[in-house]
Amino acid sequence: MWFAHIHWLIASLLFGLAGWAHFDLMMGWGPAARFGAFLPWPAFIGLAWGTWVMLIVLTLVAARLTTWEATFRGLRLPLGVVRRGLDYHAAHYLPVALLAAATVIGYRLWLGHNPVRLIQWGSAYLYALCVEVIICAVYLFKTYWIGMRNMMYASR
Repeated sequence: MWFAHIHWLIASLLFGLAGWAHFDLMMGWGPAARFGAFLPWPAFIGLAWGTWVMLIVLTLVAARLTTWEATFRGLRLPLGVVRRGLDYHAAHYLPVALLAAATVIGYRLWLGHNPVRLIQWGSAYLYALCVEVIICAVYLFKTYWIGMRNMMYASR
């Protein structure tokens, strides 16, 4: 359980940082696009806390749905076993959070050197974030499915 909470905490801090930097940039498109210009840094704490809560809630929902699906298929897969498997799946959130934070912070730092690039590369940045969301969702589902499928077939 501590394994999952540590990984969720680190991932939520990275997601909170990325969300804060991105929202701050979106609030202040312009030459004065410096960190914290429009959204104070304590908002980062709130975003990180909200992300941590959502990771826990989504994990509980996924555990319940996985147990229900296994029961529907006639397999014995208790909720405790599924939650334990999802605790180990928490490590897969770190690369996703690191990629999101690196993209947003990297763009903000790159933008700080020449604000004119905002006009040239703003839409490319947003498209890159959209592509990352899709690729990371596929990655997280694939790793979840590999773990759950192995647990379902091991319990036959």
